[in-house]
Amino acid sequence: MNARDIEQALIEARINRWDVVIEKAKAYAEDNYNNGMDFFVECYERDQWVDEVSRLDGTLKPWREVKKAMKKHAEDRAEIMEDVRGYGDCDAEENSSF
Repeated sequence: MNARDIEQALIEARINRWDVVIEKAKAYAEDNYNNGMDFFVECYERDQWVDEVSRLDGTLKPWREVKKAMKKHAEDRAEIMEDVRGYGDCDAEENSSF
């Protein structure tokens, strides 16, 4: 095996590891669809999944870190959605008093 073959094998192994983590994240999102993970299932494309499992330096996050980030993202999104719903209710009350 020459250096080029080794490099290619490393690239393929890395891709396979990333795909494994992405597939695990997708399955987790599907299993928790009704628990705030619906937007991962409905909205995420391949590039977004790669971003989700990547650190800023481009390395792959371990599954534990990906799962924690997904939970945080879902919690933050749920909080924002509650705020938006709250504003909608206030607007409805204000408009009904005219």
